[in-house]
Amino acid sequence: MSTVLTHIVVPLAAGAGLGHRIIPPRLLLLGCLFAVLPDVDVIGFYLGISYYSPFGHRGFTHSVPFAVFAGILAATAHRWMGARKLNTILFLSFSMVSHGVLDALTNGGLGIGFAWPFTNERYFLPWRELPVPSMGIRYLLGNWNIYVLKMEIYRVWIPMALIFVGLRALRYGYFKR
Repeated sequence: MSTVLTHIVVPLAAGAGLGHRIIPPRLLLLGCLFAVLPDVDVIGFYLGISYYSPFGHRGFTHSVPFAVFAGILAATAHRWMGARKLNTILFLSFSMVSHGVLDALTNGGLGIGFAWPFTNERYFLPWRELPVPSMGIRYLLGNWNIYVLKMEIYRVWIPMALIFVGLRALRYGYFKR
């Protein structure tokens, strides 16, 4: 899995780049939560659920159908978030799917159950250049996790910053002749 900070960077860059009229602050905050929510499945380790199970780590909570379902369910509160219903569904689903995509870029684990419940097969993306951080509080600021964060800054944060700048430029018409 990628670090929590890196999972949050994706909806932050996309939401802030699109602007508060499309992605209001409450929706942006919920998008950040949705970007880390799939890792709730780690409780399965403590409940004796096998990693290989569809309900294990990187299983159903990392799937596209689960993300869309969660986005639709959360869209019932779109008025509270000050957002249009479709924007809410799309942004929250995108935020949650981004979690699995980042995890599929890592060089460890069993892959991601993107297509659950249609198949239990796990997938990685062809480019797997993100190292997996050590899990646990005692490793949080260890040398390996500092290295992992540096790699994520180069390979995720900087590209997301460029996407943010590009979205802002499009919004403000900097590409018009």
